[in-house]
Amino acid sequence: MNETTSIDVRSQTVCGKLTGTGRSAIAVVALAGPSAEQYLSECFRTNHPRPLLHGDVRYGTWSRSDENAGESVVVIPLDADRFEIHSHGGSAAAKRIIQDLRDLGAVETSPHQIRLFESIPTEDRWVAEATQALAACVTAKTAAIVLDQIRGALVGWRDQKRRAVAESKGGSADETLCRSITREAAQIAAAGKIGTRLARAFDVVLCGPPNVGKSSLINAMVGYDRSITMDVAGTTRDVLDAETVFDGWPVRLRDTAGLHQAGNEIERQGIERALDAVKHADLLVLVHQPNSPPLDPFFQQVLAEIETAPPLIKVLNKADLATDANGDTRFDQSVGAIRTIATDNQGVNELVTGILKRLTATMTGPGTPVPINQRQLDWIERVAGATTLEQLHDRLCAD
Repeated sequence: MNETTSIDVRSQTVCGKLTGTGRSAIAVVALAGPSAEQYLSECFRTNHPRPLLHGDVRYGTWSRSDENAGESVVVIPLDADRFEIHSHGGSAAAKRIIQDLRDLGAVETSPHQIRLFESIPTEDRWVAEATQALAACVTAKTAAIVLDQIRGALVGWRDQKRRAVAESKGGSADETLCRSITREAAQIAAAGKIGTRLARAFDVVLCGPPNVGKSSLINAMVGYDRSITMDVAGTTRDVLDAETVFDGWPVRLRDTAGLHQAGNEIERQGIERALDAVKHADLLVLVHQPNSPPLDPFFQQVLAEIETAPPLIKVLNKADLATDANGDTRFDQSVGAIRTIATDNQGVNELVTGILKRLTATMTGPGTPVPINQRQLDWIERVAGATTLEQLHDRLCAD
């Protein structure tokens, strides 16, 4: 790979893979320079004969020799001579695209060396940050959020609000405009709580008393026996992890030792590790069964000692034990708890839906602005906190 310190796409056509090494949900290849459109036309086949325009998302086939065979790709034009080529995430697809472009005359280079946004240098940092985040995404859904920012969702919002403030007429309209923009900024900041961690899985910790079925629930949610289950309290002595994906969101399910007063040293170490996982969780799934309280004194004390306790979902597992043979209620149903029977997969889909709803409640829809790192989140939070139009203007420009 060419490792020159800088390549100016105004004089040289370059290509390079923007996503990381190895297998991923999608691979993105950048193509930029004076011959970019020509090289693209020699390889990209689409059913739509109209020219590619900025903002288009065009599906087609990548092939230099045979129009009826090739790699399915999506091409997005960023400008007249700048394109993104999205392919299957396997390494072979991206290598083929890059090799075809090299054969035509493009120079392969690393992502940070491709000055794709030479014409708008003030946005270089925003695009570079999003490109770096994209390389770490592991699912198509998280990658799509970052790609929206590469294509200018957050930058476009910023520029639009700058113009609105600059064109303000003064008077009472200023106060109305300021409130409107800061409300939008607060919504974007809320989405940024998720956007800043798209490169890593959500930590969902299953916790509760011993022998209430936490391990069985983990197994049911991931679809295979990740955890050992026995009808013996304290079977899980360590924190066991299971990586999975729910509806495009990467999730790490953590199976912990039953929380109770330890009876021996091994149990004590397991419970200490469970408590550490609880403190650092993105979401707690508090599991109990009909003959155990959802929040016993020991666990209430644990939550009280955490400075910022994670959000919590209650689950009543072994829900079939809550009624007798006649269907009459025998135990407290724990109002608000999701009822499950892990061994029969009953209620598991509802639990997964509940987990995702709590984790991603603040995420906005496709194409919307989302901060994807702490610097961007800090900036939008400052914008959201502005109280006057003058202050808002200064904070919009201080990025």
